[in-house]
Amino acid sequence: VDVQTAELLRTRISGLIDEGIRHILLNMRRVKFIDSVGLGSLIGARRRVVEAQGSLRLIHLSPAVAKALEMTHLTRVFDVHENTQEAVAALAGGA
Repeated sequence: VDVQTAELLRTRISGLIDEGIRHILLNMRRVKFIDSVGLGSLIGARRRVVEAQGSLRLIHLSPAVAKALEMTHLTRVFDVHENTQEAVAALAGGA
């Protein structure tokens, strides 16, 4: 996720929210690179979802995404889960 693809991410998340979807799981397994623009788009997406009384959960972090989130301390901001089942269980439990 970089300057070339960040707008696509923003558009997709906005579209989901506009459709009434409030809880989003974002599979990051195939993301091999994320830069500051990409991280900013994730932060903006999270803010928009939270404003709509929803949640944005990241699942299956690739090593590149995990490292970027750890280096920027964004693991404190995002709900990060190993897999879909874990994220759904946390959501169902209100975590």
